[in-house]
Amino acid sequence: MKYSLLSDKGNVREMNEDYSKSMKVSDNAHLFLLADGMGGHNKGEVASKLAVESVVEYFQRHMETISNLYEKIDLPKIQEFIKRAIMFSNERVNKESLKEDQRGMGTTLVVSYLTKEFVVMANIGDSRAYLYCDNTFEQVTNDNSYVEELVKLGVISKEEARNHDKKNIVTRAIGTDSSVEIDFYQREIKEKDILLMCSDGLTNMLKDFEIKEILDRKYLPSFCCEQLIKEAKQKGGYDNISIILVYL
Repeated sequence: MKYSLLSDKGNVREMNEDYSKSMKVSDNAHLFLLADGMGGHNKGEVASKLAVESVVEYFQRHMETISNLYEKIDLPKIQEFIKRAIMFSNERVNKESLKEDQRGMGTTLVVSYLTKEFVVMANIGDSRAYLYCDNTFEQVTNDNSYVEELVKLGVISKEEARNHDKKNIVTRAIGTDSSVEIDFYQREIKEKDILLMCSDGLTNMLKDFEIKEILDRKYLPSFCCEQLIKEAKQKGGYDNISIILVYL
């Protein structure tokens, strides 16, 4: 496994409110996390870091439990474990968001628990996870956003959603309420597959086929991340851009 994490504040924002991290869970499993602090709210950078670090802390506290679940390949219980970690994270961020100087802060969060055989993904908000398998580039997670709801209802098209004036409104976030609904996804994976996780600073600037074109060039993960960010900034770079890229 080779991987790279890269983040850039972009061309416009004064501060980077994204936060990402990787954690080795065992010799056979890795955890990848990416969060995008909510724009227009106080302390988005605090929310994103706290959300990610809280999930990591939960894993560290219960390392023996998650290791045993992997050995048994118990996917339902692995998903439940991740759910508990995210709920722990949500409680932490929500508690901090009640403080006067941090009132209303929140963050997206996308999590991937990755092994050589499968990946379990969890998502809240509009940060995304993709899989590149057999020359097919697929968005696995669904955005929890206002425009995505309009797309599902058939009110607007996917292309219209890209340019909608309310495309940055998320319908779910970590920390904005005492509880949070989490979407889960499971996929079997194999050698040479690629996992891409990113904030909307990338996907608002580059279409999926443009991302795939860069992945097709088979650059090393670190250089590929650099190229993706470079392209996103050349097309405007209006938001923070964060990428996790994993080659299996």
